[in-house]
Amino acid sequence: MARIVNKLEDVKKIAIIGGGMMGHGTAQVFAGAGYEVGLMSRKQETLAKAIATIRHDLAFLAERGVGSADDVEPTMARIKTTQSYDEAIEGAQFVLECAVEDMSLKQELFAMMDKMADADTVLATNTSVMSITEIASTSTGRHRILGTHWWNPPYLIPLVEVVRTDDVADWAVTLTMDLMKAVGKHPVEV
Repeated sequence: MARIVNKLEDVKKIAIIGGGMMGHGTAQVFAGAGYEVGLMSRKQETLAKAIATIRHDLAFLAERGVGSADDVEPTMARIKTTQSYDEAIEGAQFVLECAVEDMSLKQELFAMMDKMADADTVLATNTSVMSITEIASTSTGRHRILGTHWWNPPYLIPLVEVVRTDDVADWAVTLTMDLMKAVGKHPVEV
């Protein structure tokens, strides 16, 4: 039987699937809070743009007294980019999907991630308009799938809605709420 990661101290690595606006913004938040981040995108150009944008945003914020210039490079060093789902997800205790708003794509991604990720890894989607229960419907591990709706830009807006599904386990919700608080967010369970 798989050990359930149910303590915040057990979370060391975050995987972000999708390197666009929300993907790179959430990667910045997690890396800035000290977590190792696997940032995955299918396109190398998207990853290059994500890294350049994160570096720019961190420097911009530091110049205005939000954060420190000394934190930019250590934060950047915690983000590993990849075009491989396996590489991003391997060893992650929390996976956040930030792909485009397409139900069939999200269902395919979650069915795949459900097979790839360790049995005790929480799988979250950042959708703002789609049914999380429907997204999870093609996966067998529905007990660990939920929504985390981040507001844009993720590194500035503290609100994150943590969205339950019909099947999600309490431990997954609790861990997600604790993780959001640990990275400086104000999670609200909905």
